[in-house]
Amino acid sequence: MERVTVEAIEYSIHTLLDHIERDHIEIHNLILSRGDKIIFCGEWKPYDIHTPYIIHSLTKIFTNTAIGFAMYEGKIRMSDTVVDFFPEYFQTDYDRRYERMTVESLIRMQNGHGRMISGNEWRPLQSSWLEAFFREPMAYEPLTHYQYSSGNSYILSAILQRAIGMRTEEYLRTRFFEPLGIDDYTWDVSPEGINPGGNGLSLSTLSLHKAGLLYLQRGSWNGQQLLPKAWIDTAMGRIPFSLGENSGYAYHWESRGGCFLAGGAFGQTLAVIPDKNMALTATAACEGEDLWNHIVHDLGLEDQNVRFHLFREDLQKRAKRLSMERVPTQGIPLEAGQEGSYDMEENAYGIRSIEVEQEEDGVVFKMRDQRGLHSVRCGTGEWRYSMTSMTGNYLHHQYQPKRIKVAAFAWWKDKQLLYLKWRYPGMAFCDTVKIHFSADGGRIWMDRSVNINSQARSLDTVTGRKRPMKGTKDI
Repeated sequence: MERVTVEAIEYSIHTLLDHIERDHIEIHNLILSRGDKIIFCGEWKPYDIHTPYIIHSLTKIFTNTAIGFAMYEGKIRMSDTVVDFFPEYFQTDYDRRYERMTVESLIRMQNGHGRMISGNEWRPLQSSWLEAFFREPMAYEPLTHYQYSSGNSYILSAILQRAIGMRTEEYLRTRFFEPLGIDDYTWDVSPEGINPGGNGLSLSTLSLHKAGLLYLQRGSWNGQQLLPKAWIDTAMGRIPFSLGENSGYAYHWESRGGCFLAGGAFGQTLAVIPDKNMALTATAACEGEDLWNHIVHDLGLEDQNVRFHLFREDLQKRAKRLSMERVPTQGIPLEAGQEGSYDMEENAYGIRSIEVEQEEDGVVFKMRDQRGLHSVRCGTGEWRYSMTSMTGNYLHHQYQPKRIKVAAFAWWKDKQLLYLKWRYPGMAFCDTVKIHFSADGGRIWMDRSVNINSQARSLDTVTGRKRPMKGTKDI
């Protein structure tokens, strides 16, 4: 293992932070460890490392780890085929290449399908996800062509459930989550009662970091070998593959210049650097490649001639100053004609009414749609935290939690234009809501946009008319 000085590590972290700021990369939480000790913890307010966070495709690390446990317990073999586990879908004429689609081809993303199945495609689907998967035509011989797909990970989770008689989440509880001291996780289930495998897992950034440390320590935790070193090395790609294309992809790990990276949509990242005995975890709202390039370059993976005295600033002090953005201090109150309820014209989002209320040091925004009534409390001059059921799947990669923590503030551009900013400490998404009032307060126009998304990042303008104060029924 390479000898690395404390000064060099501090320089690397400062450089990484400098590049994040310079390139406006939206990082929410960042943890960096050397060995089993955290040497830097950055929380960009209002985010924190303890709030459970949707990690998107980083979920695949956990599903694949479960496959590793099941394989070494003799419950699953890499050569097992989908036909072995789901014979009911292959009773009539079918493409015989499905008989060669194995656990190995699924975990390597070489299953033979010709297109990617994304989580946001299936999340709204209320029918069988298994049927949807097996309706996909085969385009290649398994283990000959790389095609990334969250559908593969769903089938792995379904295989595990059939093999052991419990969900992947339950199986990992005693083998993985409890030994690592992780108890802040939740995992979605499909309409068929299966953990999605490729996505749908939420846990804190701190708990996610423990998963990276397990891989850094080659499957060992507190002196106990939870998984064989050989399996960890294969899963990370430290043992090169010999079959077909792999495009640098192991079991959801990619190798880049001595750094092993695993990611989820919008920049969720685990990075393991064995030669430096270092691990990094980031939750974010950015393009993953933008972050990965800086991780690989900045964390001491290339020779750097530096003058350490230029970086005397204490990292802990820098960490305490981190914030996502400055909260405007404008506190213009609502005009007399603006406060109240507005009936919205027909729109594609099912929004029926909007209500705006003035509170001491804040504004309350309420919206009623087909799901019910939702509210967000917004501070003026500071973040205000609350729980909300606010509908947002159309801007949030098709995620729609029943209730989620939100940090929000409000500010006025002028007396007729109110802005609301909603950040969700448990998700990558940040909504900006713009409300324009007519001069007499009788009409309202609302626009809503998001910082990052796999689909649309803004909605069409929604308009409405002021509801009379009395004499009408609520919708």
